[in-house]
Amino acid sequence: EEEEEEEADPEFTLIASGGNAVDVELTVGKPITLGRDRSATVTLDSGTVSGKHCRIEATPTGVVVTDLGSTNGTNIDGALLSANAPTPLKAGAELSLGGGGREGGVTFRLAKDGVVPRGGVGNLFAGLFGAGAVKQAPEEDEEEEEEE
Repeated sequence: EEEEEEEADPEFTLIASGGNAVDVELTVGKPITLGRDRSATVTLDSGTVSGKHCRIEATPTGVVVTDLGSTNGTNIDGALLSANAPTPLKAGAELSLGGGGREGGVTFRLAKDGVVPRGGVGNLFAGLFGAGAVKQAPEEDEEEEEEE
């Protein structure tokens, strides 16, 4: 009998990048809601984010975002999502709720397995801002501690 080796599910994290966003770990098979209401899985303190703003689901193949009919919209890399239409969110893409951090909302970038690819849309800007990916480095204690 052959045993199939199961591949580990990818790890996805929404990295806070604007407004009152917080980093959000996503678990495959456990959809979450983001919104201002306390009944949302992740409560965001923002006047432009709706009570139940959007639903996010991590799958073994990627992340899907569904706007739940929010007042001020959900955007991926600047493109407004249609309400109740599941839309893929690629690693490195910018997810903005309620106009994004600059408009009083919140902004995230999607990391996959701890890496946030640069460039967002098909790495369109990678050539301008440096190609490759950025690995979220764990914070280390400074080696040069003052001795007394």
